[in-house]
Parts: sequence; C-alpha cells; structure tokens
Amino acid sequence: MFDDFFDWNHYMTPRLAPKLFKLALVFIGVQVFLGVVIAAATLRDAPFVALLILLASILGGIVGVVLARLMIEAILLVFRMEAHLAAMRKRWEA
Repeated sequence: MFDDFFDWNHYMTPRLAPKLFKLALVFIGVQVFLGVVIAAATLRDAPFVALLILLASILGGIVGVVLARLMIEAILLVFRMEAHLAAMRKRWEA
C-alpha cells in the first residue's frame, strides 16, 4: 500500500474508505461509551438527566454511524463517476 502512495495512476481513496469508516466507528463507539459512563455517574444525583444523557448518547451514535456511512459513500460516488466518465470518453474518442 505504501508503494501506491507514490503511484499517481490509481486513486487511494477507494482503498482507504473502509479503513476510514472503521476508524469512524471506533470514534463513535468511544463517544457512546463515554456517554454511558457519564450517564451512570449522573444517575444517583439526577436520574432523569442521566436517562436523557443515555438516550442522547445512543441516538447520537446511531446518527453518527449513518452519517459516516453516507459521507464515505458520497466520496466513493465521486470516484465511481470519474471512472464512468473516463470510460465514456474512451468510447467517444475511439
């Protein structure tokens, strides 16, 4: 993969996209875990606030996973469009 970094004939982004998505999942998981820990710490003093923190953390995690997937898909879509346009240009020029 390091050799591909200096190869300008191929794009690295389609190969990095799954790794970036996994990294986003790790960050989202940490965020949800910290939200649960904060909710547990708040539970004795303010149970209603703890419930709100827990729900917000879980919903935020779900929304984060969906948005991360959509962003990665949008980036990959641009590269697929470029490949299709290049194929169309080749057919047009031939």
